[in-house]
Amino acid sequence: MQVPLDKRVADMTAAELTSTVETAVEQAFARVALPIDSADNMRSAQKDFLFLRTLRESSEAAKTKVMMTVLGALVATVLLLVTLGSQTWIKDQ
Repeated sequence: MQVPLDKRVADMTAAELTSTVETAVEQAFARVALPIDSADNMRSAQKDFLFLRTLRESSEAAKTKVMMTVLGALVATVLLLVTLGSQTWIKDQ
């Protein structure tokens, strides 16, 4: 008969629990191709994530600038059309 999981965890020492959690985390990262078994691999993974964050932030900033430029062009076009329309209307009066 198997002992319930909560009973097995309760009987573990702190060192056993730490070792089990570390192994589980290492296996989980290895499954997604992120080996963290050495300091060099961990630093490399951190640099990769920093690069991805920088890439995301810069693309968001570029998107914001493009949207503001398009919005500015639309507002300028509307103002130009209103100005030209009012000048034409004044000339016809």
